Amino acid sequence: MKYAIYQMDVVVADPKANRDKISKWIKQQIEINQPDTIVLPELWNSGYALDQLEEQQQLFVLEYMKDLNGTSAAIRANYSEKTARQQASRLLSNVNIQNAIAELKAERNERLSIDADYVIKTIVETIERCSQAKQVYDKSGELVMTETPDGELAPAYKYDASNVLKGAELLGKHLGMFTDKVEVSGGMAISTISDLMDDLADDETTR
Repeated sequence: MKYAIYQMDVVVADPKANRDKISKWIKQQIEINQPDTIVLPELWNSGYALDQLEEQQQLFVLEYMKDLNGTSAAIRANYSEKTARQQASRLLSNVNIQNAIAELKAERNERLSIDADYVIKTIVETIERCSQAKQVYDKSGELVMTETPDGELAPAYKYDASNVLKGAELLGKHLGMFTDKVEVSGGMAISTISDLMDDLADDETTR
């Protein structure tokens, strides 16, 4: 199978210019190399809500998509390094920036066929792999033996408990098993059950 891979400088917020550039290159590749598969760079057709942002904000969004690190993205987008954290917080609270990031993520997920089922399946598979007991060997490659409660020698085993617990935590959060906030009617959000009880007690006092 023959591949054609193209790297280009994406024209920010101008999907037409990007499409024209890509279209011209694809025609050349088909005519000259006749590839079976063509691979294009991520965000090559960017546009979306970026056209509602200032140029520096557009750059921040594109940089943020690389590693989802707001502070680092702000620095790479030429905001002051001293205030990068505050700038990132302010930028990420901007509705237009939120929309641009959401649309770019959706486009990427669709292209890579990533959805909730894929993520959950990956977590479960990782947990199962990390749960598999492995025999322990010393530096010389000899099997490590351990004494059982009965006084007999048996091979030592270990498994990756840390990653098993981390995977279980991620699954639990997805299933709503662990909640950091209790929501009640009336627009009130309480951090803990005890806070909820205190608030209810205060309500009774003021009646």
